Amino acid sequence: MQTRYALQGIGQKLLPLISSVIEFIGKIIFVFVFIPQFQYMAVIFCEPAIWCIMCIQLVYSYYHNPYIKGVKTE
Repeated sequence: MQTRYALQGIGQKLLPLISSVIEFIGKIIFVFVFIPQFQYMAVIFCEPAIWCIMCIQLVYSYYHNPYIKGVKTE
């Protein structure tokens, strides 16, 4: 995820960490809620679904960063 590295490169440490927390909580939810119900199909769907949610958070954080906004307007 290049967005994660870009945020870390401009000094944002908390936002990429939030992404990791989203991944951790998402996997716990899948283990307790979806995998017992949908078995192996939930295991297959777990990683892409969680990565999409993480990506949304990272892209939002990237484009709403004041440093990135300042670079884009110049």
